[in-house]
Amino acid sequence: MSRKTLVERSSRRYPVRVLHVAIVASVMWSCGSNWILKPAESVAVEVRVAGDTALVVRGTTPDIIERASVDSGAVLDLTLYSFGSSTCVRAGPTTVTSTDNTLVVDLVDSVASGGDVLCTDDPAPHERSVVHTFVGLGEKVIRVRGANTEVRVVLEVM
Repeated sequence: MSRKTLVERSSRRYPVRVLHVAIVASVMWSCGSNWILKPAESVAVEVRVAGDTALVVRGTTPDIIERASVDSGAVLDLTLYSFGSSTCVRAGPTTVTSTDNTLVVDLVDSVASGGDVLCTDDPAPHERSVVHTFVGLGEKVIRVRGANTEVRVVLEVM
């Protein structure tokens, strides 16, 4: 019977363990990598004039219209939120379309899919930011859209 050193015995098992870890990691990666893009289910917006903590307009109710007044040329900081499971929803791309009087922001979420996905039922906020300046006077509209929700903020630019 040959005597093997501890190094020789453990070196023979080491590749088997590495292979086992690699297989487990690849299975875990494949289960968690099925992410699809979908329009956000519910959305909210917070509009703040840059550098001014006095004006904060929040829209969270579906199809709500909030009104506020701002100075022409004011820089608006928009904080946009979608809501979904903290484990299965991530903030996806944001599409911004602007005209002279309207800013439209479409929120998309990246959502886990597949039979092996376990999601928690905790509607966490997923945040994005947009900066915009309206030029010219008059009524301006910010529309933040999701799959089933639209929040509108109407600004009177003076």
